[in-house]
Amino acid sequence: MLIYWLLENMLTFWTITGIVIYIIGIIIYVTGEIITNVKFHDGGFLGMGYSTNDNRDVTPSDVRKGLLWPLMLVYFMVRVPIAVLNDLIYGFLLIFNIEYNKTRLYKVIDKWGFK
Repeated sequence: MLIYWLLENMLTFWTITGIVIYIIGIIIYVTGEIITNVKFHDGGFLGMGYSTNDNRDVTPSDVRKGLLWPLMLVYFMVRVPIAVLNDLIYGFLLIFNIEYNKTRLYKVIDKWGFK
């Protein structure tokens, strides 16, 4: 009886935690989307500079995209290692004077990256 009660309460705890994390993710995504007009200025703490920005109004489209943030996170976590591995292969083959960056495979994978 006690074990069932503990398992039931843990499920409730993890469900509430997941919902809170999902809502925080939506807020972070929407906040990142509405930032515009970013400017970097000299000076600041220890002369490292600082930035200023403006925020536009939130649109329903921003919130709809924010609802999909877990899928975009998975997409990012798959795409980045592939792009990094592609560049590592290019650097390794360059040691042997093989110009992998001029091949069709490299160009196709490079388009998946952040360029």
